[in-house]
Amino acid sequence: MDRAEIDDSAGPKFQAQAERLREKHAAAAAAAPPLPPLPNGVTHVFVRVRPVLGAERTRIGGRIEGSTRASPAQFEFEAVLPDPARRTVHVLSEKRRIGSMTGTLATQSFAADGVFAASASDDEVYDAAVRPLVERVLAGGCGAVVAYGQTGAGKTHTSTAMQRRAVAALLAGGAARVAVSFYEVIGDKVADLLAADAGERLDDPLTRSLLAVREGARGGPTPSTHTSVHTPCAGHTLSVVHAGADGELVVCGLREVEVDDAGAADGLLGQANAARATAPTASNTRSSRSHAFCVLRPHCPRACAAARESRMGAPTLLLVDLAGERHSHSTAPHSPHLVS
Repeated sequence: MDRAEIDDSAGPKFQAQAERLREKHAAAAAAAPPLPPLPNGVTHVFVRVRPVLGAERTRIGGRIEGSTRASPAQFEFEAVLPDPARRTVHVLSEKRRIGSMTGTLATQSFAADGVFAASASDDEVYDAAVRPLVERVLAGGCGAVVAYGQTGAGKTHTSTAMQRRAVAALLAGGAARVAVSFYEVIGDKVADLLAADAGERLDDPLTRSLLAVREGARGGPTPSTHTSVHTPCAGHTLSVVHAGADGELVVCGLREVEVDDAGAADGLLGQANAARATAPTASNTRSSRSHAFCVLRPHCPRACAAARESRMGAPTLLLVDLAGERHSHSTAPHSPHLVS
């Protein structure tokens, strides 16, 4: 089909259908009964929908030219409809016909354990998704939060907000200090984000101190060993991990910095996040190109006593911010080590 023959009325037609669907789901959500609380001790999946940015909103309703005969063009539209009351996300798309747009709506719905609309605050996300894990760690257990999604989806924004709130909650919940370690993984390379050379290029091993990952010797209760060093970082103590316990995977030489107030923790976490490897993509000018691991270990007598009794190991909260998932066209600006 000639591009000039494309019916420009398809875009407004589609937008009108999408708006009617939003109104329908809003009415159904308002009438829905309250959902039961989530069970403890299992893996939960939460979905956070970020707001449409100003530059993106200006494109809604405009036509995007395609590059194939089967899809010569489409209209830009707001494609994700969160339904928090029913813990569902609706993904809108346009039914296609070879060579032309139809303006007809197609919808897929996905259930999750929790859904946050674009208007949800960081505090709301923390209370639902992270606070239960912090409470578990203060009771002697362990927990992990993993942020996964497309580049530009807002993973790093949410992850950094959860890191700050988690440290503050651990300190407020009875921990005298929280040991913080922070490292990134890109390809087969691991680097300490709290090291003096953090922020140097990971693709050039001569400019960055890289770490090794080792497994502790099996067959005995050998504890992890640390060397304590006094640092000028607000007078706090820094530990360097040397070896792991029985079967434990350890990043050798990884620094642990102890903080005893939320202000010092914010500065430390900001320093680590700023040092992460980033690169521009077609959809995000500062896309994280590494997987970041923030490890929090509270020094809390109650938590440590419970951990010893249950033999679960040191109480630990792990917060992981994965590198952005990309479509193939988004990887064009990257060097090979960033897309391997």
